[in-house]
Amino acid sequence: MNDDLEYGNKENVNWNNINSYSLSNSDYTAVIKDSYRNLYYRIVYLRPSLEDVKKGKRVPDFSVIVINENLDIIVEKKFNSTIYSHTIIIPNEKGLAIARKDLYNLNDNKLTFSFFNIKK
Repeated sequence: MNDDLEYGNKENVNWNNINSYSLSNSDYTAVIKDSYRNLYYRIVYLRPSLEDVKKGKRVPDFSVIVINENLDIIVEKKFNSTIYSHTIIIPNEKGLAIARKDLYNLNDNKLTFSFFNIKK
């Protein structure tokens, strides 16, 4: 519990430790409802290891956990953050659309998606 006191006093905060912790520990960012399939998608930041953070890798990959109406996990799929964008994920009648960063970087006048068919 004494460690908690360190974070309550701005003068004693070790920002390097805080940044290292936050950049190297995975966390959840969103839950998206899919009304077409009665599913939920939980988006997870898959943070790099502390060693990788120290080497300069700071951008996390991400995964999508597919959850059914009973809140049972159906599957988890990992995505490379240099290819896919965790910020533009849209459920639609074709499946789960995830924006392609790599293709957008080639032509920023065009937003391209990959579609993933989710089966219960």
